[in-house]
Amino acid sequence: MPDFKLVAPFEPTVPPAVFVREPDPIPDELFAALPGTYEMGAIKITIEVRGHDSLRKLVASGTAMPAISLGPYRGRTLRLEGVQDGTATATLDADGRVTELVLLPTGVFLPTADEG
Repeated sequence: MPDFKLVAPFEPTVPPAVFVREPDPIPDELFAALPGTYEMGAIKITIEVRGHDSLRKLVASGTAMPAISLGPYRGRTLRLEGVQDGTATATLDADGRVTELVLLPTGVFLPTADEG
C-alpha cells in the first residue's frame, strides 16, 4: 500500500503523472525489539516475528482481537494492516528496548514486567 500518492494532470491530451511514495521498510531494530507481551490495563497483546529473512513480518494478537500484521509505514511507526488509520509506534530506550507501544486508535501499551 503506498504511503502517499499524488496524481498531477499537466495537459488534457496526456494521462496524468502519478507520483507514489512507498513506505519505509521495517527497521531491523524493530524486528529485534518488538517481539514480546504488552499491556494496557487488562488488555494484553503479544507481538511475534513470523517467517524469516526477507519474508519475515511482525504480527500482533491479543485479548479479543484477531492476529494483525504490522506493515511498514515510517521509521518506528508501523501500519496495522486491515485497520483504517491504525498504527503502532514504538519508543525505544538507549539500549534498544521498547519502553512503550502506542497503538492508534487503542492506546498506550507498556511491556509486561517479565518483558521489561
